[in-house]
Amino acid sequence: MVTDAGINAVVSGNIGRAFSDAVLSSQDESRKTVLVTEVSSFQLESIEEFHPHVALILNITRDHMDRYSSMRDYIEAKYRVTLNQTEDDFLVLNADDPLTMKCAEESSAQILTFSMTKEVEEGAFVADGRIYLKEDGKVTPFCNVEDIPIPGAHNVQNTLASLVICRALGIQADTLRKTLLKFKGVEHRIELVEKSKTGVAYYNDSKATNVDSLEKALLSFENKPVILIAGGKDKQSAYDRLNSLVKERVKALILLGEAKPLIKKAWGNLVETKEAATMEEAVKIATGISRTGDVVLLSPACASFDMFKDYEDRGRVFKRCVRNQLGL
Repeated sequence: MVTDAGINAVVSGNIGRAFSDAVLSSQDESRKTVLVTEVSSFQLESIEEFHPHVALILNITRDHMDRYSSMRDYIEAKYRVTLNQTEDDFLVLNADDPLTMKCAEESSAQILTFSMTKEVEEGAFVADGRIYLKEDGKVTPFCNVEDIPIPGAHNVQNTLASLVICRALGIQADTLRKTLLKFKGVEHRIELVEKSKTGVAYYNDSKATNVDSLEKALLSFENKPVILIAGGKDKQSAYDRLNSLVKERVKALILLGEAKPLIKKAWGNLVETKEAATMEEAVKIATGISRTGDVVLLSPACASFDMFKDYEDRGRVFKRCVRNQLGL
């Protein structure tokens, strides 16, 4: 959205290129540059002068309990994103998430919000299947929810958050609408890899490194049987929280990595469960048991470091295995 508005934008942080490298290479003062940066709780623990003009917390759910002694410690690390913000800055929060909203009490920034369920004071919201912007008390329709090309309720939330951020940067709504309606998603986030000749769709959601992300992926496939490939390095996750959803949405489960016994304990009695030693084997098993209309979904709910360099490596291996299996 920022790029399409004619502004130089650089993506960095926890999703790839180091933030420090992006800063050092964006010193041309003759051209405005916006650094779009994902910052992890790990990184926020030690910040001193980090000062985002616009900060966003999408949600806060249980994660990284292998690092933090309590959920409170994890939450406080997240809240540090607004530590150095002032009244000239903006903090964008999810009005549907009470834990996220409490960060407003810690911030000196102007608060903007988004919601899937109610009208907000200032920001963006959904009502009657439409997205609306609310700015200075004025409500303006933006687009229909069904116009968003990427699947899942979580991507509607992502859309709302993106709109609020870009409006805070002064980008016009018409420009944002053009970008949104053509955007097909990004790699490793419920990314459609291929559809087989028999009508089986393969999706790469390798970025789903926790249970909450897997939940959002499963909720994206209503009325479609899912063959789920999951597992990896455990982060002391509460897998049983998804028992009902797994039983409802998952046709078969294929497990990989160190977390296999933990996930099998939670879900092994709920659905047909198989184990694989490699991604290649997992994809082969999934293809063998799939039928027309099925979805083969890599959404691990775990970190990748037991078998892969990172989640990107895991996703690309999955895609290569899928194409090899389909003879592409």
